[in-house]
Amino acid sequence: MEENLHKGHRQKVKDKYLKTGGLDAFADHEILELLLFYAYPMKDTNPIAHKFLKEYTSLYELMSDSPENIQKRLKVTENVSVLLTLIPHIYKRYMLSSQAEKPVIDTFEKASLFLQNILEGLKEERVYALFLDARKRLVKYECVSEGSVSVSLIYSDKIAKRALMENAEFIILSHNHPAGSPLPSQEDIETTKKVKNALMAINIMLIDHIIVSGNDYRKNFSFAKNGLI
Repeated sequence: MEENLHKGHRQKVKDKYLKTGGLDAFADHEILELLLFYAYPMKDTNPIAHKFLKEYTSLYELMSDSPENIQKRLKVTENVSVLLTLIPHIYKRYMLSSQAEKPVIDTFEKASLFLQNILEGLKEERVYALFLDARKRLVKYECVSEGSVSVSLIYSDKIAKRALMENAEFIILSHNHPAGSPLPSQEDIETTKKVKNALMAINIMLIDHIIVSGNDYRKNFSFAKNGLI
């Protein structure tokens, strides 16, 4: 009897999603409840969803955590923690794949939003380069370093060779600050100047360096907007 009740409730929740065609009519705990159907096939996931959100306070905080931390804090299986943390990464890949073949990235807003989809939520620093053609259309984007931005000095030659290979004329550099502050360190500033000079030697222009921090692309730090390039 209990199994039939769960089955009936699950179908009602699914029907609500199918009828509305989205999640606008769902509260956060209902979204999580629906997702957890696929981790707990025989349980009532409503109280589980409430418990998870009581511990984490928001879907963003929950899904941005690592699988290891989720397992420890919520006492759940690896399958559950992997399912929860997959969501933002799938979203990032979805957003990147929806881009035009060669989107024009000619403003801070366009560059920052694109990079937000790549770097938001990462727990370790990574350095990315966007390679743009003469019309500032994206030719390629690539992770050039995993670790502190200062390591990008080692990758100056790699960036230059890739730019020449792709016939790029402009480059936007970016890295994330997992700790939260979008402000550049003195090392960030000095390294950016050195990378800019290295690229100028082969007639390639570094037009911005954007620091991604937090979940609002409009609040990311632009070296160009702040007169540091």
